[in-house]
Amino acid sequence: MAWGEIIGPQAPFVCESFCMGFTLIAPHSFYPAHFHPATELYYVLSGAGQWTLDGKSAWHTPGSFILHPSNRIHAMRTEDDPLLALYTWSGPDVMTLSQYVS
Repeated sequence: MAWGEIIGPQAPFVCESFCMGFTLIAPHSFYPAHFHPATELYYVLSGAGQWTLDGKSAWHTPGSFILHPSNRIHAMRTEDDPLLALYTWSGPDVMTLSQYVS
């Protein structure tokens, strides 16, 4: 998994309450259950992924929006193709990193 942030507290375009960038997730990857204070929004550009939010899973393809409200447990996985998505983090705390669920 890789990402490049364009807007954010430590990005080329500085903003303390909003982040935006791209994420690339390799085929056959699993991003385990986690949560964070920021509200997260994905827009799928290519590939497909299965997002799980609060135990409910759905596949999303290009053109899909996926919303993870603040502090809600979510996870994600890919199958045969890489996934490229635009993402945003917003809210009063975009600096606190994800906490993983055991």
